[in-house]
Amino acid sequence: MNKEELFEAINDIDDTYIAEVTPGRLSNTGRTKRPVHPVRWVAGIAACAAAFIFAVVLMHPADHGRIPIELSDASKNITACYIDAEDVPGISVAACLVPLTEEEIFHKYNTVIFRGTVVSIRNIELNYNGWKEYRAIAEIRISQVYRGDCRTGDTLTVLLPCPIMEGYHVSACNVAEAVRTGMEGIFMPVKYDNTYICTQNGATLQYNDLAEYGFLDGARWAFLSADAGLLFDPYAFESLDTPETLDDIEQYIEKMLRTY
Repeated sequence: MNKEELFEAINDIDDTYIAEVTPGRLSNTGRTKRPVHPVRWVAGIAACAAAFIFAVVLMHPADHGRIPIELSDASKNITACYIDAEDVPGISVAACLVPLTEEEIFHKYNTVIFRGTVVSIRNIELNYNGWKEYRAIAEIRISQVYRGDCRTGDTLTVLLPCPIMEGYHVSACNVAEAVRTGMEGIFMPVKYDNTYICTQNGATLQYNDLAEYGFLDGARWAFLSADAGLLFDPYAFESLDTPETLDDIEQYIEKMLRTY
């Protein structure tokens, strides 16, 4: 129903129903109707309010699905909101990776390492004082912990470096952009504290305003069990010899944690 059809429908409401929600209205016989029962009056007001809200939604479809995210005072000149996938522009973005050895991947940063399943993904738009960036927040339920203070059964929020949708590609994000709801994997995000911030275009974002954890890039911090097999960055893990399952990855990670 469009807004014109809605207004026509409102105009076509029978006068007898309007009379029921209007105390003291004259009937067709000229006699004053008895005051309406309070319950009927409240029901009439509720119906009118619902019609008004529906009309506002029809007249402002662009607002549908854009839910603001409340940020702390530490984030300045920036707004964030959840958005639908169709509101993310289908573009390609270039990115570079800082070279890291296998030892540095596991021990240079204070990452948590756990196995779990992605239970939800929501795309977000970040507006840095007029410059926009698109990312996603995933919720991951933990089934096993290899390192860190998180626990089996916990559900963590993890900031992904790219949105999750078809047609959007970020170079060096080939693993993160493949994350999907229901997918199992082994994940190695950092835990955000107040030192994890992003400053650009005169705006500042404190990352833990968005999620508890996040990937340092989109290639080296996850091993995913996809329909086509394991998905990870083989160039980052040169000593990992043709793994076939997440159990193979688990043995490799436990070895790396013991070795260094």
